[in-house]
Amino acid sequence: MFGFRYIKAPPTTHIMQYRRGKLVQEGDGLSFFYFAPSSVIVQIPRASTDVPFVFNEVTADFQDATIQGELTYRVIEPLKLASLLDFSLGPTGRYRSDGPSKLNDRLTHATQILARAFTQNHTLRRLLVSSDTLVEQILEGLKANESVAELGIEIQGLSILSIKPTSEMAKALQANAREKLLQEADEAVYERRNTAVELERKIRENELNTEIAVEQKRRQVRETQLQADIAVEQQKAELVDVSVENQRKQSEANADALRAMLEPIKDVDWRTLMAAQHAGIQRFLSRMQEPRLCTLHAGSRRTQRTAILQRSARIDRRGVDRLAVIAVQYDRGIQPFLRWARHLPPATGVGRSTIGLGRARTVPQSPFQHKPGGRPAR
Repeated sequence: MFGFRYIKAPPTTHIMQYRRGKLVQEGDGLSFFYFAPSSVIVQIPRASTDVPFVFNEVTADFQDATIQGELTYRVIEPLKLASLLDFSLGPTGRYRSDGPSKLNDRLTHATQILARAFTQNHTLRRLLVSSDTLVEQILEGLKANESVAELGIEIQGLSILSIKPTSEMAKALQANAREKLLQEADEAVYERRNTAVELERKIRENELNTEIAVEQKRRQVRETQLQADIAVEQQKAELVDVSVENQRKQSEANADALRAMLEPIKDVDWRTLMAAQHAGIQRFLSRMQEPRLCTLHAGSRRTQRTAILQRSARIDRRGVDRLAVIAVQYDRGIQPFLRWARHLPPATGVGRSTIGLGRARTVPQSPFQHKPGGRPAR
């Protein structure tokens, strides 16, 4: 009203009031009434400001590269900046000129000059991996730039968001990298297959070693069984040898006993022996006349003689031994002996003690005595 106005600024904004070309008051976050027809208000933001940028530059190998980043600054000397750029407010409360935007353009141009100098000294492949070096070099250049220092601002930071080549070069670079990655992938597959083959070989070796160990154990078992069988057979052989030796000794003993038994009577006449054992012979003959013994085949004379001897074993042991001597001595046949023995008279009190006294009874002539013709008497 009547040209008086009120202004109130935040703490991050520096306010300066000029009247008649002189600075009346200044400060951060001021609030006051002023007379608009005779006053000029300058408003400079002191908060940190971010300025994004995108540069298209050419590398040392003549390849296009796009650099995208962001610059951060703040005003530390408002008077210097106000003396260089117009930050005055108009009647509507807006800036009278494009001074604030020019500040961003100047900082962007300074940054682009520094980035271009760095890009032209590096190839595309190296530039793509040198963002940190680029940031350091641009910051150092901005801090050392006099035009930037005259603006009364402070560079707080610079960040490179991306460095991109053209789409064709990107595909070419990616193809090279892709081939390397595929080669590494193939090598990884090769290593994995080699590892699998190696593991399979180890597993097979372990299986073969297990089979070898099992076969060795089986061979040991078979060898043990064979040794046991050999030991059993050796013991059997020893048993057979002992049995044969025992049988031989028994046979020798039996032969010696028979020899000792027959030795005293080998020179005695058979009639004397028959008379001495007449009673035993009668019992023997009674058993000889049994139907089973009388029906023996005449053709098997030796079988008949053995049966008679076995049958007489229950009559008299000594009589059987003597009869065996007689049967062996007269091997012409047992039937004539039986016919002759039927005509023997019964024994009357003749004992063994009469053998040496000569009291034997006279018996008929034996049919086993040979006549001059060589045939036995009938």
